[in-house]
Amino acid sequence: MPSNYRPPLILHHYALSPYAEKIRSIFGHTKMEWLSLHSPAQPPRPNLDPLTGGYRRIPVLQIGGDIFCDTRIIVDEIVELSQNPALDRENLSPELLDLQRRAEQTVFFAVVNSQSPAKTIATLARLQGPVETFRFLKDRIGVAKTAKISMPSRKSSKQILDAFFHDVDQRLVGRSFLDGDSPCLADFSVYHPLWMYVSAGGMKLPNNLRGLNDWMVLMESIGHGNVLQIDKQTAFFEATAEPRELPDSESGAALGKAVRIAPNDYARDHVEGTLVAQTKSRSILRRNTEEFGTLHVHFPREGYVIE
Repeated sequence: MPSNYRPPLILHHYALSPYAEKIRSIFGHTKMEWLSLHSPAQPPRPNLDPLTGGYRRIPVLQIGGDIFCDTRIIVDEIVELSQNPALDRENLSPELLDLQRRAEQTVFFAVVNSQSPAKTIATLARLQGPVETFRFLKDRIGVAKTAKISMPSRKSSKQILDAFFHDVDQRLVGRSFLDGDSPCLADFSVYHPLWMYVSAGGMKLPNNLRGLNDWMVLMESIGHGNVLQIDKQTAFFEATAEPRELPDSESGAALGKAVRIAPNDYARDHVEGTLVAQTKSRSILRRNTEEFGTLHVHFPREGYVIE
């Protein structure tokens, strides 16, 4: 490829993924052009596994031969490309940072457990058919068995959600969005579990929380921006581009060595490679492949372990 070639942004995702909806909505807000490649909701993922080396979470962002795992790293890339400081977590107030963390931790898992098993199965079967629902549930049961997190009960899930709905509604008094007249990162972090609750779960937000309901309508209206569907061959061709130059790295005992990186909470499948860079916020693995040449796979340092 020419030296001045700028690879497109390719998002590997599936329709019902709430974390993918977070990134899709951010693309819509920033009006960035991006390419969409749909993945199966559970492994194996023939379009993605050869690129990541086995990372199982969705979404994954691909820019040429650089592969970005976890929405924290993906958002960092979007902030850099869009020059939108409102999407930078470093610019969140303590109150908004607390809402973001609650949304992506306790609230997310409360949403997962808020429905009865029968209703969950019925909803999934309606959206993706009985066969895919069976495969999805079997996979997620396996993930739960190895998870290092405690899931809330259905009763405590309702309490968690009721409190969160109220707190978000109070934050929106006198505001269109959580920090004023336009969305910030906290809006998208709060939106995606509520999107799962409403769109994928078939639930309704409390009618008496008018600010929350109006905000939800505004967030849904953002859309996904300028997107073009592609196939696996296109993504694989783009992966043959040389990865970008590595950032300045902190010194560390593992640098330059063969390592395994995995999330430390759930979906803890590891990726193997050579640790070629480590900054304050991310670790980068080099994977040498026959099909694509060198790939650099990026992970957040927070929430991941290196062996």
